[in-house]
Amino acid sequence: MNRIIQFGMIIAMGYVHAVACATSTCAVVDLRCEGLVNPLGVDTVTPRLSWRMEARDQRSEVRGQRQTAYRVLCATSPGLLKEGSADLWDSGRVESDQSQYVTYGGKKLERGVPCHWSVRIWDEAGEASSWGEPGVWTLFDMTSDASWKAKWMTQGYEGSAVPWMRRSFQLDAAPARAYIYVNAIGYFQLFINGQRVGNDEFAPHVGQYDKRTFCLTYDVAKMLTTGKNTIGFWMGSAWNRIGAGVSMTPTVRAQLEIVDAQGKAITINTDENWRVKPSSMSYLGAWRGKNYGGEVYDARLDDPDWANPDYDDSAWSPAALGKVSTSVVSAEMIPRNRIIETITPVSVKKLEQKQTAAASKNPVAGTSWSVDMGKAMTGTFEITLPSGPAGHEVVLEFFDRLPDDWSNHGQKSTYIYRGNGVERFNNRFNYASFQYVRITNVPKGEITLADIKGFLITTDLPKASTFSCSDETLNKIHAMMEHTLRCLMLGGYQVDCHSRE
Repeated sequence: MNRIIQFGMIIAMGYVHAVACATSTCAVVDLRCEGLVNPLGVDTVTPRLSWRMEARDQRSEVRGQRQTAYRVLCATSPGLLKEGSADLWDSGRVESDQSQYVTYGGKKLERGVPCHWSVRIWDEAGEASSWGEPGVWTLFDMTSDASWKAKWMTQGYEGSAVPWMRRSFQLDAAPARAYIYVNAIGYFQLFINGQRVGNDEFAPHVGQYDKRTFCLTYDVAKMLTTGKNTIGFWMGSAWNRIGAGVSMTPTVRAQLEIVDAQGKAITINTDENWRVKPSSMSYLGAWRGKNYGGEVYDARLDDPDWANPDYDDSAWSPAALGKVSTSVVSAEMIPRNRIIETITPVSVKKLEQKQTAAASKNPVAGTSWSVDMGKAMTGTFEITLPSGPAGHEVVLEFFDRLPDDWSNHGQKSTYIYRGNGVERFNNRFNYASFQYVRITNVPKGEITLADIKGFLITTDLPKASTFSCSDETLNKIHAMMEHTLRCLMLGGYQVDCHSRE
């Protein structure tokens, strides 16, 4: 995806100009770098900075006021954001009403060194605002293969199970700064010392992998400790399976760059020294028209401690080195996919079925259930199931509507019982478009509304405007259109789907 498309999407939904300011009471808010709030990993050395001017007294009736000058400070720490102390850039007072896309004009930035910044402005009367709440960004400059020390690694085994990957290392001191740069083909979830990093879903966004791949940057300094630490990746198949320029197993390269309080630098790279094991999740179906499929979750293979530092990975295999050629590596300069709404169903019903004498004596005779989420959605599904024996298989099918033939474009996932503890299914690397779910071959027991959650996932673009009026029909039409747009915005681009439109 080229930068023009990404930029256009941000403008379309993410930015509003609002300048209403009472004299001597204006404030600077909504600081953004390249249109984003506090972005980590900006792949331009002279990014553009933006802010908004608004009234501190929201009751003020004075409208149409404007900025007449600004001053920007940039520094390597928040404590240096003072006049006379800013060590990266002090623009001085600039006589201008420009508040959007002001080009950074300070010292050359370095990867791994945060740039904290703040702004003050002057209004029409020449009155200065206070300094705005500081923002921050960091530089990403590994935009070609030659810039990376890390190697591409992949699973190195046959089969559809997506991999767990891990590497442990020692730290003599807690880090002062630590950023990890993740360049993946396929989806990934990152773990540090057993804890998932961030709340991104289906990362990275969709790209044409043979022309451009995306790198995501995470600040993990607070997750690392003195002593033994572990990085883990749960990789997932995505567009790499169906040919977005490539056809390959999930592959990743990553660099964890650490600086301690004494300035000592340590880098942990992906390479053949990492360990790999098939995870409990595998893909199902072709992931294309009429056979979208889903995931198979085999709870018998679950290993909740796999990313912990004290886990014994001696039986795991060495990672295989991947072969990837990409001409451009870009920072993912667009909001991430995230869960924006948790939806509970409006009904859960047991479906009638013919009972045989043999089935009536079988504790896992296989009842079927129908779930109505109350509205169409695009995202993932979670359900806690009645207990059953190890190896028992439950099938989940996802539908936009309920015709007699239950047509669903082949959206289907399978859960295989562990046989003890909580039996819970949740999509991890596959999402569905649905309102209804049919669950078949469920062991005897009850499923309630409280056992089920739907997670609406979309590219997390902020609202640029709202609409309401006295006509409830128009309000409902607007709400429907907004919801449709949210469901169609996933993976960093606008998709098409007849059932949504």
